[in-house]
Amino acid sequence: YVTYYSIADGTTVAEHRHDRPVEFLTAHESETRILFMDDAQNGFLYSPVEDQVLPIKELPPNTVALLFDQHDTGVFVAVELAANTTSLHTFVFVPLTFKGPTMQCIGQTALPYRDHKVILVSNGVALIHLANGTIVTHVLSSHEFVGCPLPALSSGSLPAVFEKYCDLWRLSDAWRAVQLLADEASMKALGRKALECLDIDMAVVAYREAGDIGMVM
Repeated sequence: YVTYYSIADGTTVAEHRHDRPVEFLTAHESETRILFMDDAQNGFLYSPVEDQVLPIKELPPNTVALLFDQHDTGVFVAVELAANTTSLHTFVFVPLTFKGPTMQCIGQTALPYRDHKVILVSNGVALIHLANGTIVTHVLSSHEFVGCPLPALSSGSLPAVFEKYCDLWRLSDAWRAVQLLADEASMKALGRKALECLDIDMAVVAYREAGDIGMVM
């Protein structure tokens, strides 16, 4: 069982009965979502608000932990340990699209450390505790250049930054990047991305900027 219990009310407010023993569980700080794994190393995302359990289909087979990104509620990381190598797999969960809720792995980051533990992840930066007591940080491949001042980046870096923001569904940031690109194809790509998550306002702005009159009539 995965159970939400209200101490104030002294009652169970939500409950999921899983068909296998649950061996790992972590909650988002908002307490509105839970990541858990069962004894067969299958991973799931549970939302007690919608009473919905979604399988993490691309979960690596040697996953030992799952961590929510403390900055972005739609991002979480799977920690994979295989052959003395640790890799962090970045996943993005989008609760509302025209296809329904979606979950996708958008990047893999190999860590160059041994004898360590990933403590937390915030805005794509992993905080790692090494065996000697040192705390170090490591930027996930999915978040390279994310948060950097866009005007300071070279024009050659902007297409990659735009794609990363789209992968992370940070459409406002993608819009700022695509304005510097001034590229019609990228504008339309942003419009399609916005339509996919039903962000009609962003889609209209993007298609209008691209000059695609047929999409904004």
